[in-house]
Amino acid sequence: MCQLAGWGMVMLGMHLLAYGWARVLEIEVLAGLVSSHLLRMVIIRAGWLEGYLVRSWRRVAVAVLLTCMIASGIKLGCCAWLIGWPGGQFLPGVFEYFLLLLPWTGIYFFYHEIQRSRQQCVRAGELKQRIDVMQQQCEESGTDMEGMMVKLQRIASLIEADPDRSREEITEFSKLLRSGYMR
Repeated sequence: MCQLAGWGMVMLGMHLLAYGWARVLEIEVLAGLVSSHLLRMVIIRAGWLEGYLVRSWRRVAVAVLLTCMIASGIKLGCCAWLIGWPGGQFLPGVFEYFLLLLPWTGIYFFYHEIQRSRQQCVRAGELKQRIDVMQQQCEESGTDMEGMMVKLQRIASLIEADPDRSREEITEFSKLLRSGYMR
């Protein structure tokens, strides 16, 4: 939906500023819409939104450049086929689409980074609430939280050194937990 609105604004801006209304403008915007949608699908399927843009900026730049080439090719092919006019030249078309798609890609990554940050804050808040509830339950049941953490650390250190002793410690720890929750 945002792509449609964005390319609609490009179409309106081009119409008001330079072109007037022409079939070439419609073809240009349609080629941009199709190619930007393909770029979005590549970004999602390649998993570039999951990592940081710093790691994958070269791949994203190559994808944007290839997308611009595809859009320019679509525009030239459609103009020649539909209206019998070549619709411009290939390299200036690539540059024109590059000027449109590069900020679009930046905004797209920025938007998803903000979304990821918001989701992480929500998850951190939920985790903090769960920890607070568990601490409150431990305090109500009389369980010593710090003692439990020390015991768990001791069990973790014993697993490699003495597996039999760690099994005994786990059994004692489970008894401690059961007795704390049975009260």
